Amino acid sequence: MATTAAPAQHLEQQLPLLRRYVPAAQLRLLWSLATDSEEAEAFAGQLRELAATIEAMPLTYQGDSVARLHYFAPSADWWITELDAGDGTAANPRLEPQHQAFGLARLFEDPELGYISLPELLRTPDVEIDLYWSPKSVEDLRARCAR
Repeated sequence: MATTAAPAQHLEQQLPLLRRYVPAAQLRLLWSLATDSEEAEAFAGQLRELAATIEAMPLTYQGDSVARLHYFAPSADWWITELDAGDGTAANPRLEPQHQAFGLARLFEDPELGYISLPELLRTPDVEIDLYWSPKSVEDLRARCAR
C-alpha cells in the first residue's frame, strides 16, 4: 500500500477545530485515512473542506436559515444552521468549547427548530457528520421531511 504524509500537510492545524465538531470515532478513522492510505489525498481534502465549512458558519443570531452541517444516525437527523457564539470574547468562537448550536432536529418523526447540545450529540453512539452534505434551506428540509 502506497502511503504519503503530504496530503495531511497543514491538516494538523485544523485538528483542534475538527475535534469540536466531528464525532471522535469518525475523526480517528478519517484522520487515519487522510494520513496513511492510498486515498489519503481524497480524505485530507474532505477534512479540509469540512474545516472550511465550519470556519465559515454563522454564529448565533447571524444565521440565514441554511443548514451547513448535517449529522445523522439511524432514524434521526440534525441540521446545523448556527454555531454558538460563546460569550463574545474569543478571537475565534469556533475554537472555543461548543455547548450548543441552532438548527433543525428530526428524531423519528417531525422536525423541530431549536438548540442542539453538541457535546451530547457527539457522544451519542452511531452519530456521524455527513461528509457529502450540501447546504440546504430549513424550508427545503422541512418539505423533504414532510414527504
